[in-house]
Formats: sequence, structure tokens, C-alpha cells
Amino acid sequence: MSAPVAISTSTEGEDLNSLVEEGGHEKATLSEIVKATIPLGFLSFGGPMAHIALLERVFVRERKWITSEQMTELLALSQSLPGPTSTQVVIAVGTLASDSLLGGFLAFFFFGLPGTLVLFISGLLLRNSSQKVELNPYVSQFLNGVSAAAIAIVAQAGWRFALKVAPNKLTKTLLLLASVAFLAFPQPSSMIVILVLGGLAGFLDKLPEENPANANKAAPPKTKIWFTGLPALITYIGLFLFGIAVSITTQGKEARLFEGFYRIGSLIFGGGHVVLPMILSEFTKYSYLTESEFINGFAIVSALPGPMFNISIYLGAIMDGVIGGLVSFIALFLPAFLTVWACLPAWENFRRNRAVKKLLRGLSATAVGFIVSAVYLLWRATAKNGNEILPTCLGIISYLLLEIHDLSPPIILLIGGILSIIANQVHI
Repeated sequence: MSAPVAISTSTEGEDLNSLVEEGGHEKATLSEIVKATIPLGFLSFGGPMAHIALLERVFVRERKWITSEQMTELLALSQSLPGPTSTQVVIAVGTLASDSLLGGFLAFFFFGLPGTLVLFISGLLLRNSSQKVELNPYVSQFLNGVSAAAIAIVAQAGWRFALKVAPNKLTKTLLLLASVAFLAFPQPSSMIVILVLGGLAGFLDKLPEENPANANKAAPPKTKIWFTGLPALITYIGLFLFGIAVSITTQGKEARLFEGFYRIGSLIFGGGHVVLPMILSEFTKYSYLTESEFINGFAIVSALPGPMFNISIYLGAIMDGVIGGLVSFIALFLPAFLTVWACLPAWENFRRNRAVKKLLRGLSATAVGFIVSAVYLLWRATAKNGNEILPTCLGIISYLLLEIHDLSPPIILLIGGILSIIANQVHI
């Protein structure tokens, strides 16, 4: 059995530099960022909460680049911003761990690379084709098993996060209420409302008194990363206005693709499937895209690791070839970079403030509540056609292998896929 996780609140007010000093780790090099995120690119099945579970295991437990508190705070921050949640966490950790924008970009690039490449090539090959994409039955069975196994990874991460961010009655209550509320109202707009209420409720929490010796100690020097903060915010707003102006003054397809995808990426909360109807509505009105082409893209992206936003490179390639694919992909993800980079300095500077600590504690407990609710939502998604027994059994087996025998997520996902194929052959 894996060793129990030590629960401590000593790192609650630390910034990245104090974490480095206490944990004995130097800041991550760019090569370490690449090595850590390449495997994630092949394993990130199951949607954003499954991604977060994998990120917690790699960034917190294995690499120790950030603490559990920082991870949940970044999760809450990303859920409060427009864009793909798990991708924004990847960008934030890559940027902080390496003290550079390039670290954030490399973490993003390799996190989504496998799925992005397949989608880009598929879009170019299927351009002007009306053929419907259908997966091989064995591939579908394997992917269903992978999805069921991913539930166990999410469940374990939810449990570990809950132990860390909910140390008292108030935070435990917030966690459970957030989970129940999101199950009852699973719309993206509800997520924002629940987060706000959870953050406000955090002000009712009573934090332990600080040691006077620690309170008087000089704070560690802040990390200064070029372009973060106000420059990123100005760029974010400027590109939004520039895209609108260009789309109005020109009729070029590339300009419309950039403006449309950038606007969608700037305004969409909840990520994932929420982005799909907006993209379909935006580009079918120009006759750039048909519903059958869109459905093909959805079928392919659903079978691949990585964020749902990756569909942009497929659809862009369908609509306008290589240039269209690249423009659409960059435009949809660019707001995620700019909003995260705009917020990071404020997050690092103010998270030591006592009132902000209360706010973050409420937000973190609420965010973990979403992970808990995701366990049920993922299970329901895998229990298709009334077949609840198989995904339930696969989820339980995967959790036992993960928690008791401490197998790694890649092995868990592989076993889940293989068991699913076997079970379908014997008609379980």
C-alpha cells in the first residue's frame, strides 16, 4: 500500500521561492518541463478533472514543483477564467516552475501534442470529404475502458485534495455543498456562481494564528517573470478589439477564423463541451463548415487525449488548410495564456494576505467539490446504453490497483482498456 500523505499547513502561505528552499528542489529546467509533460500528452483522457488528477500526481507528488494548496488555488483560479481549465493549470505550473513564459508554453505544447497532431493531419486528409468517421469496435471498447479507469484516477485525486483543503467543518461543508450544487446545476454559469459563493463563504473561516516570529520574517523575494501581469492583460484586451476591427474591415477567411476563435476562447467558461455549439454556430453561418464535418471532428477529438479545445486545429484545417488550422488553434488557446499570465503576479503577491487566504481556502474547497462531482459525471458518461455494471467494476478495480498497489496511471489506463475489450467479448 502506498504511504499515507502527510497533511501539513506549513506551506499555506509560501510562494515559489520558499517552496524551493524547504523542499530542496531547484527551479525546473526547460528540459525537465518537457520530460514531465510528454507522458501526460499520451495519458490525458477523461476530460479536465481527469487531467487535473494526473497533473496533481506529476507536479505535486512526483516533481514537487508546487504544493497541494497551490495546486488547488491554481485550479480555482483557472475555473474562474475563460478557457480550458486543465490547460490553464498546465500553463501556470510550467511558467511558475521554470520562472519563464517559455516553460509555460513548452508545458502546454507537449501536454496537447499527440492529440493535436492527429487532429491536424485528420483535418487535412478529410478536407472536402463527406465520409463519416467511425471508430473500430475494439478501439471504442478500449477507449470506454480507459474512460472507466480514469474515474479511479479522478477519485483518488479528489480524496487527496479533500484531505488537504478541507481541514475543518466549514471547508468540508463547502466541498460537499459545491459537489451537490454542481450535480444539480451542471451548467458552466453555475460553476462561476458556486465558486463566487464558496469564496465569499471562506471569509467565515477561522485561520490558525500565525507565529509572531514567522509573521515578522521578511517574505522571500518575488519571482519577476517578463510580460506577466498588466502587459498580458493589455495584450489580451488589445487582441480582442483588434480581431473585431480586422473582421469588420476585411472579408478574409483567416481574419474571420482568428477573430471568431479568439472571441470564443475569450468568453467561454467551463471549457470542454461548452465550446462546441459556439464553434458550430459561428462558422456554419459563413458556410465554412458543415455539420457532418463538425461531427467527424467531435468523434476524433473524443477518442484522443488532450483538451476538447484541440478540435480547433481540425476544424481550421477543414475550413482553410494548413494556415486555417494553425490560425484557429492559436486563436482559441491564446486567451488561456494571456489570462493566466495576467493573473499570476496578483495571485503570488496577494495569496499571503490573511483575508485572501480565507478567500482562497473557500475557493479551493469549492473547486475540489467539482472534482468530487466529476467522479459521478464521468461514471454516468461511461455507463452508456444502460450498461452500468462494466464501468462500475472497472472503476473499482482501477481504484484498488491505484490506491492499494500503487500502480502508475499509464498502467491503470492500459489495464482498463484491455479489461473492457475482454469483458465485451464475453458479453459482460
